[in-house]
Amino acid sequence: MYFKTSGLIKALLYIIILLSFHELEARQLPSGITGIVQDSENQPVEFATISLLTADSLFVKGEVTNGNGEFTIRNVDPGTYRLQIRNVAFERYYSDLFDIESGESKTMETITLVRSVSQMEEVNVTAARPIIEIFPDKTVFNVEGSINAAGNDGLELLGKAPGILIDPDNNIVVQGRSGVRVYINGRPSRLSGDDLTAMLQSMQSDNIESIEIITNPSSRYDAEGNAGIINIRLKKNVRLGFNGSLNSNFTQGRHGRTSHGLNTNYQEGKVNIYSNLTGFYNNFQSDFVDTKIQNNLILDQESLGLDRNQGINFSSGIIYDLNEKHSLSLTSNVILNDRNEDTNSNTPITNADNSLLREILFSNVNSNIQSNNYLFSGNYRFEPSGNTTIDVDASFSKFSRTSDADQPNTWFGPDGSTVQREVNNRFLTDSGIDLWAAQTDLEHSFGRLQFSTGGKYSRISTTNDFTFYDIVAGTQIRDINKSNEFEYKEEIFAGYMILQLPVGEKFRLNTGLRIEHTLSDGTLTSEQEIQNQNVQRNYTDLFPNVGISYTNGTRAMLGFSVGRRINRPSYQDLNPFESKLSELVFFKGNPFLEPEKTMNYQFNFSFNQKLTGSIGHSVTSNFFASILEVLETEKTIVIPQNMDNINITSFNISYPLRVMRNWEIIGFGGLNREYYRGQFQNADIDLSVTTYNFRFQNSVTLPAGISMDATYAYYSPFIWRGSLNIQSFSRIDIGFRKNFLEERLQLRITGADILRQGGDFIYSGNYGGMDILGVRSIDTLRGGISLTWRFGNQELRAAKRRTSALEEETQRLSD
Repeated sequence: MYFKTSGLIKALLYIIILLSFHELEARQLPSGITGIVQDSENQPVEFATISLLTADSLFVKGEVTNGNGEFTIRNVDPGTYRLQIRNVAFERYYSDLFDIESGESKTMETITLVRSVSQMEEVNVTAARPIIEIFPDKTVFNVEGSINAAGNDGLELLGKAPGILIDPDNNIVVQGRSGVRVYINGRPSRLSGDDLTAMLQSMQSDNIESIEIITNPSSRYDAEGNAGIINIRLKKNVRLGFNGSLNSNFTQGRHGRTSHGLNTNYQEGKVNIYSNLTGFYNNFQSDFVDTKIQNNLILDQESLGLDRNQGINFSSGIIYDLNEKHSLSLTSNVILNDRNEDTNSNTPITNADNSLLREILFSNVNSNIQSNNYLFSGNYRFEPSGNTTIDVDASFSKFSRTSDADQPNTWFGPDGSTVQREVNNRFLTDSGIDLWAAQTDLEHSFGRLQFSTGGKYSRISTTNDFTFYDIVAGTQIRDINKSNEFEYKEEIFAGYMILQLPVGEKFRLNTGLRIEHTLSDGTLTSEQEIQNQNVQRNYTDLFPNVGISYTNGTRAMLGFSVGRRINRPSYQDLNPFESKLSELVFFKGNPFLEPEKTMNYQFNFSFNQKLTGSIGHSVTSNFFASILEVLETEKTIVIPQNMDNINITSFNISYPLRVMRNWEIIGFGGLNREYYRGQFQNADIDLSVTTYNFRFQNSVTLPAGISMDATYAYYSPFIWRGSLNIQSFSRIDIGFRKNFLEERLQLRITGADILRQGGDFIYSGNYGGMDILGVRSIDTLRGGISLTWRFGNQELRAAKRRTSALEEETQRLSD
């Protein structure tokens, strides 16, 4: 499907081109800014981060103050700017707007910072950040600043971030929308479904610095992800010399979880080398109680599951500054995971008309799953001048997964003791994913006009070998009707261009266009003669992104943007063969799944750097829905299918309130109106729901240097799988933190879902001749303890090349 550019957009692009040439002709000589930063006692503030921002708060460049609190920002183009100043011990500072003329050397009045009382207990740099930061283009959840994050895995952390819901299938839902794409350190992960869940559950909070939620990404990012992007940034130490930390976590609910880690860092001169190593052992409860009424039968299923997950997570990197203009970096991430899943199910089957018990099915699934995930990437950065940056990235990732599952089934008569028949199976799955990607980016400013362009090539290759055995009298017999090999290859060629142009003194226009050409080939190999052995696709799409923003100093910032996104089906959902979850439930892929495509409309606002919110509307065509269909008399099959469309209108708002000097509350609220419509062979879906959620994060400083976090979150009823209704739930989390031994030892005590109100997902549905009522229960009521010991040099590093010392600022750019 090709996107047709309207006449209005054509005219807009024409105007931008004319203005661009005008800006080129009017280019002026660079200017400079100098100043001094001090505290309330007139003492210089060293190592303060000075960021030069445009009138609408886009990062331009920055520096770090020296030992005398002095800073100089050179090569500043004429324009209107403000300064942002940050330091671990002080409140963040914003200057008023000021103008720079051509060739002007501007000296700022002496800047005095206000010391932050709430941060006096912390030495770690990242602890100075608030737990939640709201920006016009993204929301940032600073994990290390959250006491309640201790002992959590990556998936649990996402569930604690504002605006994110983890549904009963462990899918990530952002502002009512699924189809989010997960990035690690700015690089996309193409894992999805169970593979993505396993990766996130193998990541521990001690290795994660922050989670960035970008709901309407710019054209620089891949167009993949209808709901936007979640970028997980791993920790990187910022101290001089050799240093590190040891940490240990333990939480206990119905089952225990533990992790132990070592973080090391060496920073000297032009070289920075860092590494994180974590070993973990986690137990996950997953229980279902499910009642289905179909074909005059009542099926009451009770399923009790326990997953035992252990492994190693290792990440490392090296950054080397060749000189002021050239730098290199290499990073790696390795996750080795060994998982055992045990599920026991009991399903009585009753006649609906006379309530007579017909038979009982006892079934088990016992599987061992081993997965290895490797990611290696490199970056070269060249800054030939103060207004030009060139980046070249290359990355390779490899994922492998082997699963060996036994699935015995025993049918009993109504008395529960007479065996009627046995059906025993075993299935082996061997999956592999290889992903290569290369990208280059160019940024250049022509006066106040900022221009970005780049290109990317990515290739994904997957294999899925599925072997099914019938167990007869203890002998394995390979079933050729259910065994197959599925290969999927996908290539994406992409290019983009972004222009950011001021319009007057208070408005700024942002336009971007991304072009992606996709080639995909899915091939099924089987010993039996089948249809749909090969499905190929070859299509090109345009993904425009246009926005305009308004700023009135720090008092008000407004912005409106329109963007188009895509979500391609996962290779697991494209495999057309049936896989048996039990004797009564089957899953079948759909090779004819079309990509989802979404138009996102979003209005953002911010007042006085506090009240922040957004109003959004999205229209998704070919939405992926998991539809349950009745198969024969008592069996059901789950098939991913394209729904006609879904429409979601959302409103989100946040506000921080300092109740008193040592108590701050951050409030979040979200309201969504959702419509799901689709016509299928055996079912018509027409659902609408209004959902809402709110969250209050309390940060309190108690006597004796104890910090406390207490969070209350509520979620209204919502729609699951595009076809089922989930009832409301809430949860309360609480945590305490205390530092000892000159701030080197930190103790955290946590309580998760302390009233156990968020551990049950109650769902219901009625379509396709089937009534469903059930509940999924997970282990959310947990208590935990965490210890962290910091060793080595604790001195903060001084000014470094801009892209490293100010990496925190550049990571927040919306491009």
